[in-house]
Amino acid sequence: MDSAAHRGAMAHPQGRTIAVLGCGLDVTYPPENAGVFEQIAQHGAVITEHSIGTPPHKENFPRRNRIVSGMSRGVLVVEADERSGALITARQACDDHGRPVFALPGRVDNSLSAGPHQLIRDGAVITTRLEDILDGLGPLPEDVSQPMLFDEKPAPAAPVSESASPILANVSDRQQSILSHLGADPANVDWLIEQTSLPAHVILQELTFLSLKGHVSRIDGQTFARRK
Repeated sequence: MDSAAHRGAMAHPQGRTIAVLGCGLDVTYPPENAGVFEQIAQHGAVITEHSIGTPPHKENFPRRNRIVSGMSRGVLVVEADERSGALITARQACDDHGRPVFALPGRVDNSLSAGPHQLIRDGAVITTRLEDILDGLGPLPEDVSQPMLFDEKPAPAAPVSESASPILANVSDRQQSILSHLGADPANVDWLIEQTSLPAHVILQELTFLSLKGHVSRIDGQTFARRK
C-alpha cells in the first residue's frame, strides 16, 4: 500500500513524495523496494531520524509514524486491521498534531476494513470521493496548482473580449457567484453561505479552487477576501 501511494504521487508530472524510514538510510526495507526508493529520491526525499546501519526494528515504526503525521496536512486510512500501525499514525495526527483524519469505508467482512470503520466511529471523516478530502483540508496553499486527476485534455477556453474582466475568464458559475459577493474587505464563510444560498461544503470547495486560481486570498481561518 505504501509503495502504491508513492508510485501514484510520482505518476503525476508535478508529483512529489517523501518516504520516512524506520531504519537507517543505507538499509532498504522491505528489500524489494530498492527501486522505488531510488525513484522517490529523485521525485522528493527519503528521510529518517535513525543513524546509518540501524535495522528496521519493530519499535522504530511507531516513532516513524509520528513524523509522517506531523509532516502531513491530513491522514487518509484506506485499509488497516485493528492492530495496524496506520491507526497509530491517524491518532497521532489527530491528538498530537491537530490534523484531520479521513477513512475509507469497506466491506464489513473484510478484516482490513476494521481499522477505517473504527476511525469513522471515533469521528474521522468518512471518505468516498476526492471532494471529501478537499473539503476537510480547507483552502490549500496559494502556490499549489489544482490537481489534474485524469489524463484528459482540458476543453479550450472560450475567447474573451478585451472588455471582459480577466479575473472571471476561468471560473465556473458557482465560483463567479461567490466572487460577486467578495471584495477587498474580508468576508467569512457563514456570510457567503447566506448571500449565495450554497451549502457550506460547496462554498469551501469553490473557495479552495478560487484560491488555487489566484482569485481570492485566505485572511485567517474561514475568512476570505478577493484579490485585485
